[in-house]
Amino acid sequence: MSTWAALFLLLALVSGLLGFAGLGAAEAPLARLLFNLFLILFLVAVFVRNVWQSGAFQAWRDDD
Repeated sequence: MSTWAALFLLLALVSGLLGFAGLGAAEAPLARLLFNLFLILFLVAVFVRNVWQSGAFQAWRDDD
């Protein structure tokens, strides 16, 4: 997902430099949205991993 965000950001910058302001203006919010979504999912994954490794779910895992 970070690749898509970087791709849309690059397309927005290149199209803005080449004079296609309408295309760049359409791609910039999409790049921002994808980057924010990637950042949120990354932070959730880091949080879940830290909670899981801390042993908070140890009793739940031992029930099996």
